[in-house]
Amino acid sequence: MKDKILKALKKNKKGEISLEELYSTFNNIERKKIRDMVSKLVKKNKLIKKKEKFFLPEKLGFFKVLVTKDCNGFIIAEKLKDSTKVLILKKFSKGALCGDVAFALKTVYRNTGEKHLEEAKIEKIIEETKDSFTGIVIKKQGKFYLKPDSFSKSLFKIKKSDEKGLSVYDKVVVKIFKRSVKYQEIICTILKNCKTSLKASNCADAIALSLGVSFSFEDSIIKEAKKLKEKITKKDFEKREDLTEKTIFTIDGITAKDLDDAVSIEKFKDHYILGVHIADVSHFVKPFGIVDQEAKKRGTSIYYANKVVPMLPNELSCDLCSLNPNEKKLSFSVILKLDLTGKVLDFKLKKTIISSKIKGVYEEINDILEKKENSLYFEKYKPVLEKIEIMHELYLILKNNKIKRNAVEIITKESIIKLDENEKTISVEEKKSGIAEEIIEEFMILANTAVATFAIEKKLPFIYRVHEAPKSEKVFALKELLKKLQIPSSELNPPIKPYVLSNILKEYKDTKLFSILNINILRSMEKAEYKETPIGHFGLALKKYTHFTSPIRRYPDLLIHRILSEYIKNSDLDSLNLKYKKYVKKAAKSSSKAEKKAISIERSCVDCFKAEFLKDRIGEKFKGEISSIIDRGIFVLLENTVEGFIGLRELGNEFIFSDNLKFVSKDKKKSYEIGQKVEVIVKNVNVSLGKIDFSFA
Repeated sequence: MKDKILKALKKNKKGEISLEELYSTFNNIERKKIRDMVSKLVKKNKLIKKKEKFFLPEKLGFFKVLVTKDCNGFIIAEKLKDSTKVLILKKFSKGALCGDVAFALKTVYRNTGEKHLEEAKIEKIIEETKDSFTGIVIKKQGKFYLKPDSFSKSLFKIKKSDEKGLSVYDKVVVKIFKRSVKYQEIICTILKNCKTSLKASNCADAIALSLGVSFSFEDSIIKEAKKLKEKITKKDFEKREDLTEKTIFTIDGITAKDLDDAVSIEKFKDHYILGVHIADVSHFVKPFGIVDQEAKKRGTSIYYANKVVPMLPNELSCDLCSLNPNEKKLSFSVILKLDLTGKVLDFKLKKTIISSKIKGVYEEINDILEKKENSLYFEKYKPVLEKIEIMHELYLILKNNKIKRNAVEIITKESIIKLDENEKTISVEEKKSGIAEEIIEEFMILANTAVATFAIEKKLPFIYRVHEAPKSEKVFALKELLKKLQIPSSELNPPIKPYVLSNILKEYKDTKLFSILNINILRSMEKAEYKETPIGHFGLALKKYTHFTSPIRRYPDLLIHRILSEYIKNSDLDSLNLKYKKYVKKAAKSSSKAEKKAISIERSCVDCFKAEFLKDRIGEKFKGEISSIIDRGIFVLLENTVEGFIGLRELGNEFIFSDNLKFVSKDKKKSYEIGQKVEVIVKNVNVSLGKIDFSFA
């Protein structure tokens, strides 16, 4: 009946139908059933009722939009089908909020000052956002109001019963309690008061909580994790290859507690044997149990400043599954045989028992590689010095191979945030990546590639780490940029190959153009994600790739371990497909979404700590370089990775935005370009929003 009603309307030129017409169409069906079906279609927004007639929304000119941004006096939405931006004046918005899905109708209203945006008015909100969001508490005429951070430009009323204990400038997590077409009449309810917004750690917690992060685990999950540790017996160690006598050790950051990978190496006359040993988390976390489902929900561990929000409870992540030194641990090992040119000759996947000999630290091993016997850490690493030298030797071969296969090596800067005992930011530094970090990275890439190769050969239901080539429009935009910079661009055509971008970065690495090329090539790239099909990794220039090496902190790795374990045990492909074929697709999608959310949280939180670091440094001068330029102003990155913005007002009227590349003075005597070294003054800081304003010194 539903299909016939919709089909009849699509055939009808006007796209309208009345109940009487429907009664005659379905004359052998009770009228009540017809009315009930029409009511369902109206509720589901498949039909619109007007003057006792029912219409298809598209026949009335309606289209679905998602509200994405609230500006002063208008909101911006995107068409759900093609992501075209649509502008809606607030008087035609019906109180729509960011995250709402609505029916919109084109209008001819202008006078907004905004160009290149299709204008519309909202006819009906069909899906109200249930998302929570953050804001700060302010007081106006003796009453408390919420000033949202980004959800809306309007002030919202706060539910009367939630006002107890509030203070001005408290950072709060809220959700909408009562809607209204008048924004000033909207009421929100407070879910969590994180206290003063002048403290970065409070703001970071609020950001994470608003996006659904849980800092703790339910008692039932912790209880289950403890039970897993208590239940471990000799049987768990059976039917595994015992590698406890081998020289195997971990290498991680100094603060790491969740150690999920260890390495071993041997060199022979004509080959290397590299072992990558990963914590066998799937042995303990059983499929579809409460711990597994919580891990899937979280998708990934989240790290910012001094905080870790783990995917698995500490009982597992830092104890039972962590490859702590001098403890017998269950592991899943990839044993690779490589010739002296770094080519993989053979590999095996094995269930093993290991005992890490040393808890290696990146900074310490870098010191060993640089200073040898003069290093302060010489005695600690004496038992594994020979192994470190062989690892370094193999790494240099692998690094050279990576360059030869034209992996796209974009330079990005990460930060180290240090807090005092009161969780106040006392320093922000650039995270320096040394040889030890790169050694482990190359070894993990080898293991991940081997596992992907195995899964493809055996046709397993699987999750792959994929990175697609840049989209055509981004390639053409990059080509236009190169033309403006007078850089040859004849090879820059879709479908683009990794070597084209790699060669550009190599050729201009030591020139003043490198910064602008680096950032624009980064912008042209797609985001890496998880998929059930092996389409390869563009950035690494690899046809086969997955994530296998971090099952403590990434759900795809945990699921991959489980699938491989079951296959190694009984090689029953039909059983695996029945159990996991649909599941891997869902898990890949949810894991990609969780990763995206985690990255957003980490960046936003770190921005708050960086702002806090400069809060007491208003008026001070810092050296930096222009990191990005947009039509609204200039971003400057300081030497310690703190980034701030210089708006158009600061630049003054004499500068014009030119070629989407730079700001040039009207007399053309001065310009500001990406990569240019500058000195700036800290002008304004907003810890709550993680925003910093500079002016040129």
